[in-house]
Amino acid sequence: MVRGELLLKWFFYLILLVITISLFTIVIPYFFFPGFFFPHHIGTGDDLANVSLSLRADNQLQTLTNVYVFMNDHFSNERYYLYLQFYKHFYISADKLILNDQFLPCHLQSLVAKSLLISTGQFSEGDFHERITLSRGLMIHKFFEVRVGDNSYLFDSFLDKFGKL
Repeated sequence: MVRGELLLKWFFYLILLVITISLFTIVIPYFFFPGFFFPHHIGTGDDLANVSLSLRADNQLQTLTNVYVFMNDHFSNERYYLYLQFYKHFYISADKLILNDQFLPCHLQSLVAKSLLISTGQFSEGDFHERITLSRGLMIHKFFEVRVGDNSYLFDSFLDKFGKL
């Protein structure tokens, strides 16, 4: 085989690999996982309401902090579970997720946190700005910014990021 043909063959395999990785880490999650292209359902169940009332504080910022601490204490973010518990990517409601300490993908952690914050009565849908980015592993990632007074706060319990922007 001529050297040029060998290089062309390897280049073809490299392009095929990039397309495959893009398909499985960006395109399929965006169009088939709820919360990216298709909406989630904000939870309204009794269990969620009880937890949100226990996290409610006198001001929005303390409530936001309480929810962030709750999320980190009850929901894990081990990356290998993204593949081992693939079925969890397709959950669409936060009501049943609040009951157990468990792994949740980023879009479900955002859903649970957003549902808890709205259930406190201190936040509304208009206070949230959802963000979708690519993480370091070239996987699609979802988190949100929340408005508290005149300030915006980053809320990403999956990557353990929280703070004033």
